[in-house]
Amino acid sequence: MSLSIETSGPRRLSTPRLEIHPSRIAENARVILALCREKGVEVSCVTKVVHAHPAVVAALREAGAESLADSRIEHLRRLREQGFTDPLMLLRLPTPSRAAEVVETADLSLVSELTTMRALGAATVAANLPPHGGILMV
Repeated sequence: MSLSIETSGPRRLSTPRLEIHPSRIAENARVILALCREKGVEVSCVTKVVHAHPAVVAALREAGAESLADSRIEHLRRLREQGFTDPLMLLRLPTPSRAAEVVETADLSLVSELTTMRALGAATVAANLPPHGGILMV
């Protein structure tokens, strides 16, 4: 699969292909974020399918995204490298062996095991970081 970012005009199509239109993403995100804010709903925009592509991240930030989420630590790391300083959420249950990576990169993660919660807590203390948030999956 190829990933192309459309910025102007029609192009010849080849398949399979994923075409991304940042301006449309920004407009859609702007509308959804506004509707959610009116109701007091906090939103994390997910960058999973586009591997945290800079054009998509820029569109989401332009729309007012205050939190981004992805299922891969590598993508979250890429978001930090792009200068995103707002909260990041890991959309995958982390393994205790990767706890240090998780707390250094993400502000919040999904957890389902007490062992993992303890590992994340210990890694946070060891790295002298602010508390790591968790959403308990049962």
